[in-house]
Amino acid sequence: MADAGLSGSNCRCRVHGSNPSCVPSSKWLTRGAERMVAMRNARVQDSARGDRLKLWFTRLFAVSLLTSVLPVVVQAKKQKSDEAALQLLEQARSRADIRASGSPPFHARGKIECSSFDPQKPPMIGSWTLLWQAPLQWREEVSFPGFSQIRVASGGKLRTYRNMPYEPLRVYQLSQLLDFRSHWIVSSGQTISGPKQKKRNGVSMQCLEVKGEPNFREELCSDSASLLPVWIAPVLLSAPSTPFVEYSSYVPWGDRQFPRLMRAYEGDRPVLTVQAEIEPAPAVDPTRFNPPPSAVEWDWCDNADVPQKIGTMEPRYPESALRERRQGLVSLYAVVRTDGTLGNLAVAHSAGPDFDSATMESVRQWRFRPATCGSNPIVTETIIEVSYTLRE
Repeated sequence: MADAGLSGSNCRCRVHGSNPSCVPSSKWLTRGAERMVAMRNARVQDSARGDRLKLWFTRLFAVSLLTSVLPVVVQAKKQKSDEAALQLLEQARSRADIRASGSPPFHARGKIECSSFDPQKPPMIGSWTLLWQAPLQWREEVSFPGFSQIRVASGGKLRTYRNMPYEPLRVYQLSQLLDFRSHWIVSSGQTISGPKQKKRNGVSMQCLEVKGEPNFREELCSDSASLLPVWIAPVLLSAPSTPFVEYSSYVPWGDRQFPRLMRAYEGDRPVLTVQAEIEPAPAVDPTRFNPPPSAVEWDWCDNADVPQKIGTMEPRYPESALRERRQGLVSLYAVVRTDGTLGNLAVAHSAGPDFDSATMESVRQWRFRPATCGSNPIVTETIIEVSYTLRE
């Protein structure tokens, strides 16, 4: 009941719900009259209360209906977005995948400029060649001063020869740069979202985001006009030395495109540059696909699922490094066996003996879900990185 603020010569009005009742101010009401007025006002209040209940139930029904429809709408939008992301991923990969089944055989070669981890040292100059006949038959060679690697795929096997017992970090990064297809394939356990419109150096791009392990996220960007892959960037630096990758200067190859310039960056600093050429493969001597002497042989397939980390133990921060307020990044070469254990551990990039020792002690106990070809587990090589950082 609220005062309406209306006044006259003979009555003062109070509003109950929507109906005013005027009570003469100069006379006393009898008990019967008071009872009748009270009953009438009670009926008015009950009617108003009923109207409010109806309105409340109507609103409740509307909210319930909205909340039941909203998840369906959100799910439909997400499904549409996922479909668009997968379509863009497939278009970008297929336009530049010169190693796809049915592609014409080729011979690619390039000059490699590889920066040292010490910016004060001059870069190393190396070479790369790839003789490709089919997805399961090719020969690749990488060489630098003091380093040589030959890999031959044939008959469902991958045979690798190196003149050292492990793959150096820069060579591992080079392999990732040269075979961009591994980025543009969604493995089991990974999700993809997008696309989002972005620009880099004046180039309009459509970018997708791929998520995998808790600390793995990377962005895949293709040119908005041609849909060719142009940029790959880590979003979460779970591997702090994971470089940004750029592809440009594409030339036609069959119904696909080949990037003649490939670069990997750490921050704004280019650490790997490959200037490449491509030509039709010459008549090939079948013996070129024979395994090199002393090569290590593993089961292998094109587009294998990568190993996934499933169990880790946090490394201890070395006390000597704590006292001296030192930080560091250790990169370990490892072979992931078919049972998920690690073998052949070696330091690919050192942060000092104390950091290296602590990393080895911890990583030996890590476990992985092995890489697979279809449903068959296979042995693979990988680089594991552990970053030691002091918090303020």
